Amino acid sequence: MERARVRLPRESRLVATAPNPCMDLVALLCRDNAPARTGPPGLTPAQLAMRQRMLAIQARRMGNAHAAASPSGIERGPALKLALWRTGSSDAALWEVPIIPPQFDSDAPQRAGTKEAVAVTSLVWSPDGERLAVTLDAVRSEKEKTHAATLLIFSIYDGAVLHTRQINASLDPCTALWLPYHHDHVPSQALDMLKALAPLAVVGDVAPAETRPGARPLAPAAERPSAHIPKGKGALSHVPTLPMDPASLGWVRRTALATSRAFPQAKSLLLVADADGRIHILLDGTIGLGSTSAAGSLVGGDACRVCLVGRAITALELPLESNAIITLAQLSTALHAHLAYASDAAFGARAAWLGIARPKAAEWRQHIHSVSKRHASDVRAELMMILMTGCTAPASEQLLLHNMTEGITLSMERDARHGLKTIRRLAGTGLLPACERILILLQELRGCALWAERFPGLEPYLDSICSIERAVQTCIAVAFALVEHAEMELLALDEFFKWWRMEQDRQEKIKLGDDAPRTVPCHDTLTVLEFLQRGFISPQLDALLGRPDPPPKRPADESDDSDNDEPDESVWEIHYQDSTEEQEISAVDAAEESLAWLSSKKHGAQPTPEQVLGVYSQKALFVPSSSDYIGEEMLPGDKSTILQRLERVARSLAAVLEPAFEHAIVGAAASTVTTDLLDTRSSDCAMRSAPAGFEPAVESLVVRRGPPESRTAALFVGDSSILFVRTPLNAEPVGARIEFAEHVVDAAFYGTDELVILARSSSSSSNSSSAAPASVSASGTNDTLRGISLTPLVFEPLASSMRTQTCTPTFEVPVSQYASDSDDAFLPSALAVHSGRQVTLLGGRGQTLAFIATL
Repeated sequence: MERARVRLPRESRLVATAPNPCMDLVALLCRDNAPARTGPPGLTPAQLAMRQRMLAIQARRMGNAHAAASPSGIERGPALKLALWRTGSSDAALWEVPIIPPQFDSDAPQRAGTKEAVAVTSLVWSPDGERLAVTLDAVRSEKEKTHAATLLIFSIYDGAVLHTRQINASLDPCTALWLPYHHDHVPSQALDMLKALAPLAVVGDVAPAETRPGARPLAPAAERPSAHIPKGKGALSHVPTLPMDPASLGWVRRTALATSRAFPQAKSLLLVADADGRIHILLDGTIGLGSTSAAGSLVGGDACRVCLVGRAITALELPLESNAIITLAQLSTALHAHLAYASDAAFGARAAWLGIARPKAAEWRQHIHSVSKRHASDVRAELMMILMTGCTAPASEQLLLHNMTEGITLSMERDARHGLKTIRRLAGTGLLPACERILILLQELRGCALWAERFPGLEPYLDSICSIERAVQTCIAVAFALVEHAEMELLALDEFFKWWRMEQDRQEKIKLGDDAPRTVPCHDTLTVLEFLQRGFISPQLDALLGRPDPPPKRPADESDDSDNDEPDESVWEIHYQDSTEEQEISAVDAAEESLAWLSSKKHGAQPTPEQVLGVYSQKALFVPSSSDYIGEEMLPGDKSTILQRLERVARSLAAVLEPAFEHAIVGAAASTVTTDLLDTRSSDCAMRSAPAGFEPAVESLVVRRGPPESRTAALFVGDSSILFVRTPLNAEPVGARIEFAEHVVDAAFYGTDELVILARSSSSSSNSSSAAPASVSASGTNDTLRGISLTPLVFEPLASSMRTQTCTPTFEVPVSQYASDSDDAFLPSALAVHSGRQVTLLGGRGQTLAFIATL
């Protein structure tokens, strides 16, 4: 019998669903004595203290006090953690991550005296063993208690949070069940079209053009939109999606040679039973399929029917429309992936504009502003005068020959070019094709909405889908505009630096004594003049990508007239196409207004822009479009940046798809069998973290569900008895009651036809009743692992007249051999059995694990 003992660093709890169904791994819930952190995760205590000091300094500069820098007065309990251990090894710890509810992971100031408590109410593995679902119930008390229920899904590889979902119910107590789900392949024309297209380029991090040794990398102002999806934040997190990797599907280019083009199929159903008597159903743990009423603890079943056991036994049928659900899930997953990619590309373009290209233009403006203040003149006007006439002034000569050296000019030119080329690349090769593919997927989604018999949940949202298509078409137009204006800004930059270097060379020759230096102009004068006039900053890119936030106003006593004051930016009027569409001027009305204008004696020399747009914007043969009219250039859409447009698209898409999935389960039927035999002892099965005086009183039945091979069996553990219940999906439930002379600590299924029981008796009673020497622990108790075969048991209908049965143990193993001399008492409190019949014991006051390979 192989065994290994591991000393745990902190108090832990072993639940029945802790063993991984496919690997020799076990998940533990741990409680740390240190209080839970109040700041963002991932920071050390020293970093948290430095962060608080920096926030306080910034708040004092702005003239107010920062709430996060002062003591919040929130009372919290110990920190809860999730740990993954490998069985059968002394050095078996793989990773350990904190369990933090999303509503606690914030810097929002709270009222003094607020108490917060967190309870991990259930833990369950996915059927393939690669993901782990944990349900949390958080309670916050200010004036009254508020509950926040959350479902977190962790990765087995690194413990990262893959998905976060808020549940509008109380999850204390709670049970969860993750079942396999098999279905046929559902074809999709839109997905087949995406397979034929070339993969999208990877959206990398935006970096400066040249990194000097020892220079700090460019720090982004915020995280990417896709980084907020696992945390359940942002509009993208509300768009339903299956767990997948876009690179593995061939949608995004990857560096690995092997690329799978197969779409991920939904393989499981996650069921969560809350304390309010409702069952929440999630496809693959991420797509909510609605909820249905059924009270009890989830025991077992399949994708068509599940069994719940409480004070009564309930069999719940789940009528799932497989083809419709899978079709919507595939489209929603593809839409989510391409929306996330488009948002990341737009975020990268904005970061390149606000972090690289625009700061260089602001640096030019700052140099001109400082020279203008020093010489009390308008240097920008002098530069335009030099461009048109060739006449210089002292201020402009100082800027050309002394302030702007060749090194500074080369650095500014290189970074500005790099930023604009990054915008052009991300908009042309990332944002634009992603929006086009979103439009392909939306057309198939609109086709599904027209098929009301098969997709009844989409029929009321047909107009919403059409409006989303128009919004995506506007995003495509914005992407074209981004490419165009980035290219135009690059051309203007080239012309400006041609003139700048020519003028520097001319001024140096004049300074050397050449009164009429010979220069060959090779620049476009009007382009350079417009570039100088607008202050080196493109108003179109500002409108499409956004402007930086204005700096906070200084207090009155700190304001001065130093050279560090930033110049006021010129305001350029930007016209949008939506402003003309809102007027709704028809061709007849525009013609009548034009005739009235011609017949009027008091009219201007030119028609108004509204009249021109009303006539020439109509589609007709041999009539030019409105874009052929020489007037103010208009940008597509309205006064929104591309990121705001994509966020609105994601929010509108979530408002369509989430209700459509909730129509997947309609008319769930339940059959209930009432019995009085399930009054076993009650206990609190959750791992809790709560301050003193805030521990809630929650009771839950001690239920152990059956092994994966027999998902319709359950154990109810009593003080000295076990009730074994079989709940077949097509027959009435039956059971068998087994009595023991010792106290039953815990029990679990050992394979398919055997039980393993952790029995405890006192040393005196054991020595008096048994002739064999007993294994006695330091606390005066005798703990034994016993095997019970289920084959000789007689099963009968559940009733109060059920007979009591006794069984001969198939094996007996004393537990005291797993305790060393340094342990006061091993005293195991829980056991769990793996799929390979490996047994894990937790004892030593929750700080010792014992792994047993065979019994």
